[in-house]
Amino acid sequence: PRARPPGPPPLPPPLTPSFSFFSPPPAPPPLGGAPPPTTVFFFGLQRDEECLFDIEPGKRLIVKFLALGEPQPNGTRTVFFELNGQPREVRVRDRSLQADRPARKASSGNPNHIGAPTPGLVTGLFVAPGDEVETNAKLLTLEAMKMQSTIYAPEPGRIREVLVEAGSQVQSKDLLVVLGS
Repeated sequence: PRARPPGPPPLPPPLTPSFSFFSPPPAPPPLGGAPPPTTVFFFGLQRDEECLFDIEPGKRLIVKFLALGEPQPNGTRTVFFELNGQPREVRVRDRSLQADRPARKASSGNPNHIGAPTPGLVTGLFVAPGDEVETNAKLLTLEAMKMQSTIYAPEPGRIREVLVEAGSQVQSKDLLVVLGS
């Protein structure tokens, strides 16, 4: 057998420009794109500030914060912003606010309690406290996922209390109206 010469093994030949043709492409951004800048993530945008979000290669969102609406009694605010130049608004819960009081729930054993059958938005209110109603009188309309449902009086009586107003967001079983005799 031949004796190996002392010293390290020989180095491979240097890379040539043609070798880069065979190198793999750069890795794509993680699913959902690159994360937002740290200051935006922790502190949000300031008024009239823009931020770019790459959601996948070739798809970029430009978000510009415009304004923050007034606090609502239910602890929400409306956020106004532009998404790729188009004005948008969304209602969000503001955890720095306290809702006036937690929503009362309708008691299933109390026939005078009229509760929300599903979560939704109260779009119309047709009664006020003190009104006399007959069986199947229209009390209010509720919109959920672009479907409107009407809430009717289950029995005749007088409206003792109305706990919502048009534009209120309600959850399932929230107390809407209390009937009295």
